[in-house]
Amino acid sequence: MIQRLENEGHQLAYVDGGTTIQGFINLELINEITITRASVLLGEAFLYLEKP
Repeated sequence: MIQRLENEGHQLAYVDGGTTIQGFINLELINEITITRASVLLGEAFLYLEKP
């Protein structure tokens, strides 16, 4: 997927979701990160970068 996006000329990608983000970090595919905090309306909050 990353190679296809690069071949199409994309330079930036938005990645969302704790597990997905962890996967990209573990594969060293992220070189810049912006962290935002959103209110939790239902359920419980959890840390994005918790180790499994």
